[in-house]
Amino acid sequence: RMGAEQLLFMVPPPPPPGMYTTTAIWSDNFGHIEVVTDAVCSNCGVRGQSCSRETLKRVGQFIILQLCVYDMDNPVMPKLHDARIVASSEITVRTESVTEFELVAAIEHVGRSLKSGHYIAYRRQAGGTWCVLNDDGETISGTLVHGSIISQAELESRQLYLCMYARRRLVEGGAGVSESSQSGAVGSLSSSVSTSASQYGSSVRDLD
Repeated sequence: RMGAEQLLFMVPPPPPPGMYTTTAIWSDNFGHIEVVTDAVCSNCGVRGQSCSRETLKRVGQFIILQLCVYDMDNPVMPKLHDARIVASSEITVRTESVTEFELVAAIEHVGRSLKSGHYIAYRRQAGGTWCVLNDDGETISGTLVHGSIISQAELESRQLYLCMYARRRLVEGGAGVSESSQSGAVGSLSSSVSTSASQYGSSVRDLD
């Protein structure tokens, strides 16, 4: 069994109506920002206005994101057709350093409401393609046939429901990326704040 140290479950909220976002943009802008009016700089001791931002204390080996494109306040929980969250192939998570994660598995919900529908799983293959795991692909219109292989672009064109991300060094078998290489600069707070205003795009298509 996996504990909280190995597996983190998070729910990115839907973008505003008529907009879209991505899991990479959401992770880059994660954390509540608060303006501190009477802060003291830990380096120079100067007092003034500053900003603080919440970050995760630590992350484990896997992160699961539930892409919330449903009206959860409605008892029927219908799918939102005027908002979209694209599942990025890679995300970065800030703690005391920066950790990179890659998408390794995903689940798509086919249907107009979480109360009903069908689920299709996708498993990442060597080389970055995706294997479709679908036990009912020949009877539901618009779904993919079980065992078929699709590209990363094809996967991103579908509105996914659950996404599993693994630390990059796990995906690569421990080669190429080490913990020490992930501890570079996070970037200034001001740059993080400025990107939050552009975290939504305006290109949305109707998805079942």
